[in-house]
Amino acid sequence: LFRSLFQSPPWFRFLQGNNGSVPEAAAHFRRMLRWREDAGMEKKRPLVEGKPWRMDAIPSGCRSILRMMCADAWSYTPDGQMIWIQRDGRAELEKIMTMSDEGLLHSMALLCELRQDHLDAWSEDHGRLIKIVQVRDLSGLSISQVVRSAPIMNRLRSVLSLVNTAYPESLQKLVLLNMPSGFGLLWAAIKPLLNARIQQKVIFISGGPFEFPEELVAVTGSQGLEALARCTGESREDVVVPAGAAEYACCRVPLGRVAAWSFQAAAPPDYLQFKAVLIVGRGGSHEVEEVFPAAAVTGRVLGHSAPAEADGLLWLTWHNTGRWSQECVISQLVVEVVPECENASRGRESLARAARHPRNERDRK
Repeated sequence: LFRSLFQSPPWFRFLQGNNGSVPEAAAHFRRMLRWREDAGMEKKRPLVEGKPWRMDAIPSGCRSILRMMCADAWSYTPDGQMIWIQRDGRAELEKIMTMSDEGLLHSMALLCELRQDHLDAWSEDHGRLIKIVQVRDLSGLSISQVVRSAPIMNRLRSVLSLVNTAYPESLQKLVLLNMPSGFGLLWAAIKPLLNARIQQKVIFISGGPFEFPEELVAVTGSQGLEALARCTGESREDVVVPAGAAEYACCRVPLGRVAAWSFQAAAPPDYLQFKAVLIVGRGGSHEVEEVFPAAAVTGRVLGHSAPAEADGLLWLTWHNTGRWSQECVISQLVVEVVPECENASRGRESLARAARHPRNERDRK
């Protein structure tokens, strides 16, 4: 263990995290060693040492934590950074809060330990520090539930302290999406827990669920969008979209092919807004091409893209614009790549009709 701690990537993280100051980095390193001793990490390490970074390989407690946090950590940006997605509005806070403080910190420490092992190994392979691009989707998050709960805030402080002390300079960027009303209260509570270096890495993407993809893809590549679409606490057979929340789906579209979608939307008129775009990579950048503009939908909805002029990603967004407790439900969702078919125009007309006259389309079914 001590040999691995003194290899280049871990030491450079401490040095970089302390702005190049050797005395401060050394003091921070000693604090980390004390934490490891107090937490009994040498006895815990065999639970994760040598394990691959895969959902089916990590300890069961870590898998449970990731599911409860509604997190996905299995993708990478085009330049090799780890993508860590969390959909905080989908997190199962009640289940997390039933865990003991000891159990939660034990699982989080094991998860961070295994993650750091792999970040450092990849750093050795690439000859540079590999870090995490963390994306937090706050759509549907109850700000008051978080900031008014002393137990939740105390646990948040404990986890942040663990990460800052034991695993410094692992974060490349922190991207915040879909900030709900009242976010300023949450940020005021969290900001003092972040050191100055981390605060400088925060990216606030303004706009709502229909606006962020273009900015997010510039940070994470289309891989970040794919991870966000995978990261859901619901089965795709029956996805509930609470008031104020959003849901996503996507499909890779090869050059010259057509992507089609169909789904059943159970929603009051004008509540559930739907939009489809095609994101195409061109010369190191991305272009977002609108396939279907945002419009209210309900009942049976289907449509398709035009043949792709380059390899791209079809990105679908549903946003429940209701402000009260009314939920919308998406079911029978199918998104797939198909040959350009004879009834393509009819499919487009059907979607347009469903958007403009949702009840008529539903009633016909």
